[in-house]
Amino acid sequence: MANDKPYYSKKPIASVEALAQCLGVTPERLLLIAKNSEKSYIEFTVYTGKDKTNLKERVLHEPKPFLKSIQKKINREIFEHIIYPEYLHGGLKERDYVTNVSLHAGAKTIVAMDIQDFYPSIQRTHVQDIFTLLCKFPPAISSLITDLITINGRVAQGACCSSYIANLIFFNSEYGRISKFRSQGLTYTRLLDDITISSRVVLEEKKISNAIESVASLFTKFGLKLHPRKTKVEQSSDTKAKFEVTGLWAKHGNPKIRKKDRHYVRHLVFICQKEFEKDSNCSKYHELWNMTSGKVAVLTRLKHAQSKDLRKKLGSVLPTYDSEASAKLQRIAYKLCRIPETETSSPGKLKTYHKLKYHFGIVARTDRQLAKKWKEMLDTKFKASAIAARSTNE
Repeated sequence: MANDKPYYSKKPIASVEALAQCLGVTPERLLLIAKNSEKSYIEFTVYTGKDKTNLKERVLHEPKPFLKSIQKKINREIFEHIIYPEYLHGGLKERDYVTNVSLHAGAKTIVAMDIQDFYPSIQRTHVQDIFTLLCKFPPAISSLITDLITINGRVAQGACCSSYIANLIFFNSEYGRISKFRSQGLTYTRLLDDITISSRVVLEEKKISNAIESVASLFTKFGLKLHPRKTKVEQSSDTKAKFEVTGLWAKHGNPKIRKKDRHYVRHLVFICQKEFEKDSNCSKYHELWNMTSGKVAVLTRLKHAQSKDLRKKLGSVLPTYDSEASAKLQRIAYKLCRIPETETSSPGKLKTYHKLKYHFGIVARTDRQLAKKWKEMLDTKFKASAIAARSTNE
């Protein structure tokens, strides 16, 4: 059971001064950032869903650069020193949707559940408990850190600490369920807000309902609930069952993409080849190529036999920029290279620098010398600041 419970591997941070030193700021600066943290987010709305007539609205909060820098250091100094049990996936190194599915591949029964409105429903008090009860920090320090990583008493969806919070929120309760499920021959995993329980044998309805009720009761303690329309039970005896776990086919020994989906990826590569011949510069082609590249990356991640050939074909039809787009990039780069040296460490300016380096990499596909010239000018101006910023955030 001990291995099923997360634990913090460092000594507790016992004072504001010690926390400030970990995060690379003065105590006064840290307290000021925490006091104003709720004003330090950019709110925006995205719409998700396959059906355009029934899109789901999702409000995201992205921390502004100085708060994001602090949150990244909290990840590095605290969250990355927590040992996470094997049933947790997502937002963790080398644990993603593929490793999650792998634990259920070949099962005879799969139960999939989803926590409704997970991130905005996580309460501040439960976030603070992570630091007080798991990390053993004093209450005042736990409260201060919680101020830095929540907004309006809730977890900010879109902030860089949020996936760690999602993994840890049930640290003092979830492990008990795991032990019980294991004794019943069940495998439990959680990919942030997606829960999967599977069995190597076909389960009776009573055992399935008991498992669902056990999970639901855990979430109820935290003011959370299962999404009523997203609980799905599939048995291997059902020939119509999709047997998918977080988007991948799990009916056999290894996670796979279904045949029709593989055909779709190959078709997208074919479309890229045709569209490239028409206009490789237009923004729509850039979007198409990037989307296709992402789907080929999934095949590569699953070690599919055709992934290398598809990647090679995509590599022969890379998006490019026309002279107008190239001229626009040069104007932006020229202005950026003329800013005072004191501004080169600004998070916003560094972000623009990295974006321009990426875009001039695309320019290099048609004009290598021009791209090289601007990359060198940008590096001369920003490389030292970029290296310093990276060493601070890593």
